[in-house]
Amino acid sequence: MQERLIAVSLYITAYEMLKESIVGRLRDFYCIGFTADGITISPDYKRKVLALNKSPLYASLTWLTVIAR
Repeated sequence: MQERLIAVSLYITAYEMLKESIVGRLRDFYCIGFTADGITISPDYKRKVLALNKSPLYASLTWLTVIAR
């Protein structure tokens, strides 16, 4: 049982890291500056990426798929 829990926790960790890598790198691509509150994201990110799907992950994947063509 312990081995299975370790395997599941590693799988979940890898999934979360992949998800953050996909969404985070695309969000950073649309970064236009920094303020005291954190990074400033271009309005184009919401218009071009987040408008593609309700989920930021699926929106990012769709955007990457469309751009790659």
